[in-house]
Amino acid sequence: MKNYVVVFVVGYCVLVCTKFIFSMYVSQLAHSLEYMQILYAIFWGYKFDLAVSGAVALMVTFFDFHKKTFLYVFALALTGLFLFQMSDIMYFEDSSRHIGYEIFSALHDSKGLMATALTQHAMLVSFSLIGALVLFALIIRVGLHTHMSLSKTYALEKFFMIAITIFFVRGMFQHIPLHPWQANNVGDERAAAIALNGAYNTLYVLANANKQVEQVTLPQIEGMPHYKEIVKEMYESESKNFTPNLAVEKPNIVFVLSESWTAEYMKSYGYEHATTPFFDSLLQQSVRPKVMIANGHRTTEGIFATFASYQNPLGKSIAKSQLQNFSYNSVIKILRDKGYSSAFFQGSAKDTSGTGSLATDLGFEQSYGKSNIKDRIYDENGWGVHDTDLFNFVHATVNTKLQEPFVIGINGASTHDSVLPTGFEEKYFVADTRINQILNTLHYSDFALQEFVTRLEKEYPNTLFVIMADHCSGIASGSLENYMIPFLIYSKKLLEPQYYDVVVSQRDVAPTLLTLLKIDTHKSFTGKSMFLENRFFADYFHNGILGWIEEDRGIEVDLSANTLACYTLKDSLKQEKEVCSTTYTQMHQRALSFTRYSQELLFAGKTQDFFSY
Repeated sequence: MKNYVVVFVVGYCVLVCTKFIFSMYVSQLAHSLEYMQILYAIFWGYKFDLAVSGAVALMVTFFDFHKKTFLYVFALALTGLFLFQMSDIMYFEDSSRHIGYEIFSALHDSKGLMATALTQHAMLVSFSLIGALVLFALIIRVGLHTHMSLSKTYALEKFFMIAITIFFVRGMFQHIPLHPWQANNVGDERAAAIALNGAYNTLYVLANANKQVEQVTLPQIEGMPHYKEIVKEMYESESKNFTPNLAVEKPNIVFVLSESWTAEYMKSYGYEHATTPFFDSLLQQSVRPKVMIANGHRTTEGIFATFASYQNPLGKSIAKSQLQNFSYNSVIKILRDKGYSSAFFQGSAKDTSGTGSLATDLGFEQSYGKSNIKDRIYDENGWGVHDTDLFNFVHATVNTKLQEPFVIGINGASTHDSVLPTGFEEKYFVADTRINQILNTLHYSDFALQEFVTRLEKEYPNTLFVIMADHCSGIASGSLENYMIPFLIYSKKLLEPQYYDVVVSQRDVAPTLLTLLKIDTHKSFTGKSMFLENRFFADYFHNGILGWIEEDRGIEVDLSANTLACYTLKDSLKQEKEVCSTTYTQMHQRALSFTRYSQELLFAGKTQDFFSY
């Protein structure tokens, strides 16, 4: 029993120490919380720490039949836990959420993950390795000088340790199993991120691997009308009737889902530096809204929301889950039925996180990744080929393997990392080295995009370009800033510029495009057409917080506590807190009603019944 207690206490100390490092390193937390708030959050999450400590202690003490075996397993387990927690810190800094279902893709993406860590978090990687070595050496050194003998009540102690471990993992005295989202009960999403440790989040996912994706339980609002009636009212509002006329019935369509681009770092959306001058100039010649809200934090989440016009499972992706087995309609399938040839291109491996298979499930006939791209100008970065090489391959494939009209999707890899291609001049934007690297890769990606668009529109003038981001990454701000992305529809020949002073969702892309092509939108599409609708809403889900925007108003609902925060969205795209009046309460009802209805159909495999109400 003594050995169990020792491992348990050391494990707990490791977790607490890494949570201190987490709170100091993650930029969106480091300067937004007072020290006492951080301290409170760290120890408020003790249940998660006790659960992990108990699980590790139980595993290690099964080896205490032999002193040296026990010590080495003890040292390896605790250094492994330390390194995992440090990896989670790096992941959170880039994605604004703890490692979860992504663990299933970790081995496949290991090269890219390691390269990203070394280029963007070199100091933390060095500290982690040194810390792990010191921890390992201390455990071995101290342990060798400690007397240890096999207890006569060995079997009884093991039974007791199993029982107490289950007690800790269960969350101690509570009627429901300990769920990661219970961290939100601390009362602040930033504090919740500190309270929860990445190891427990991953342990929870692995323990539920046979389920992979669970439907989130949404709170009830007392006195709220039936949620289907509210959804019906949301889609039967007055609409306008305007559709630009295209001289070409079936134009080519190019979707560029720029990897990790974020409006927060682009001058056209209020950033101080011209990081993407080509996109900024193109925006003025395009059909565009005020800003677009991404519906996830992974490429697969952006692809699903964009092409299927449907809400993702909250905080997760359908890729590589039981939900991918269902049938979904998509704008790509509709275009294929109209005679379009199609292909999807990635700068990374085509099976990264299941992106390639999801793209083909949604209708693309072919899927290409970095292994298909043989002719290259530049070396790879940590994730794959640079955008110039990707765009060159896309151009060659369009010329040789696709017939007009064609629809293609492109997802780059240059901005998946922060490494510039050799020979491309680095610019000075900001003093922060890491942010400056991100801005430089964004600047290079914009340069590569300009070359590609200029060349393709010259050779294929009857082409519509839909340029947007798949999701955001590396944002140091709060919830909303982690989901604001660029979006435009452009064609020099076919489309007149038009600005819509609305905030739209990735779900609105497919209906807007189909309206432009004079094709009836599909009954399963939950988005709205910018050309036809007056009333829009955009949603996002960030670490247990459901965000919802209508016009210039927004709310954020803590689904665990069912508390409401309200704000207005200023012209600078910044949130300003507001008192939650009746208007916001009605938004609260719409947000929960839409989410409840869409999630029920998603998990039942009945997304195409959305408009049956």
